[in-house]
Amino acid sequence: MEVAAEIQKLKVLHDQGALTDEEFGAAKKQVLAAAASRPGGVSDKNTVGHAANNFVKFIIVGAVLFFVIAAIFFFTFWLPQWKKISSENEIFSKQVDEQIDDAQKDMKSRRAEFDKNFKKQSEEMDQFRKKNGLN
Repeated sequence: MEVAAEIQKLKVLHDQGALTDEEFGAAKKQVLAAAASRPGGVSDKNTVGHAANNFVKFIIVGAVLFFVIAAIFFFTFWLPQWKKISSENEIFSKQVDEQIDDAQKDMKSRRAEFDKNFKKQSEEMDQFRKKNGLN
């Protein structure tokens, strides 16, 4: 018989006056003790506290699993990709720096050639003015 049903029968007997307060308390303790001694009976494992402890353990295990999976993902996927991207970025930066240096050298040589041609044309203009009396 179920523990709650037995205690309910005892309560009805107590309410009818068939059992005194002491007899009711003793009988109730006896029913609970017998239920606790049976396999699957009333015990500490069927309390709210035990359920709360199990829930907390579940949350802790879940959090640990999350961090383990996150660490695996980090070290197997993200970190190698980051290193690859970082090395590709360094290569790209070197190439860009070389292109900038080449462009600056080209600009410098073109400017020197322009200045040389400008000076030459300026001298030719001065000679033309002197020759034709346009000073």
